[in-house]
Amino acid sequence: MGFEKRTQVSVGDLERGDHIKRRLKFLPLADHHGIYLGNGKVAHFFHPPDENSGKDATKVKGSIRQDTFDRFADGFPVYRVPHWNLKKSKEQVAELAEKYATAEVWKRQYNFVFKNCAHFVHYCYGEETHVSILKKQLFNRTVILTNRTAAELLFGGIEVKTDGVGLHAKATAFRDKCTIAGVSIEKELGTAEAGIKLWELDVGLDLGVKANARIGSLTVGAVSAQWGPSWDTGIQIGTEGVGMTVLGVGGQIGKKSNVSLSTVKFGLDLT
Repeated sequence: MGFEKRTQVSVGDLERGDHIKRRLKFLPLADHHGIYLGNGKVAHFFHPPDENSGKDATKVKGSIRQDTFDRFADGFPVYRVPHWNLKKSKEQVAELAEKYATAEVWKRQYNFVFKNCAHFVHYCYGEETHVSILKKQLFNRTVILTNRTAAELLFGGIEVKTDGVGLHAKATAFRDKCTIAGVSIEKELGTAEAGIKLWELDVGLDLGVKANARIGSLTVGAVSAQWGPSWDTGIQIGTEGVGMTVLGVGGQIGKKSNVSLSTVKFGLDLT
């Protein structure tokens, strides 16, 4: 199988449970996300424009609903979004999306930053902790052979995502990632991160700010190493460990352990 290119998909290209997206009409850098249910139907967390009148721009009524593929597309090209190491089968994803749409879960709870269409999709996939609200790449190719074997190559990317109770932004010049038999190997060159965080859902206190510019990083399975200046500052007390870092110097002990010495950081993730 070759690399999956960013190409437009139609109903005939999709499987039940596929994650799909299209551009937002009034915010070109952001995307609208949904889950394909089969038979030309899509479940998505949506707020019609006439429901927004007089509302805070970030908070509108909204509801999880089922629409036709064409209505979801709204005249824009639609793309499939690949997922690595699925926690659920696509059938389970589709069943949960249908259940939420039928039961009107999250009705009137839409929030552009912290509870939006992407959060709904990632919640159905079991990946709700870290959800991208803006993600653009100059070049990206992904291939997924099986649930445990995949590869990705990226040049020039920027991503803003919710990170527990907080926001995180990252720019990446180059990333090469592959998963073989469930073991993840990732290399990055030229990254810059900035963010602020208060709490990690289901984990605990993770209070601090992130600011670093890494020359490179390498992750093989549970072991990671990063090189480049860091000014990260924060305190962590939760189920994944206890730690503190001040201007890039510090560490954490627990299921997620690390040692940071300003220009280098080594980590061990046993979660």
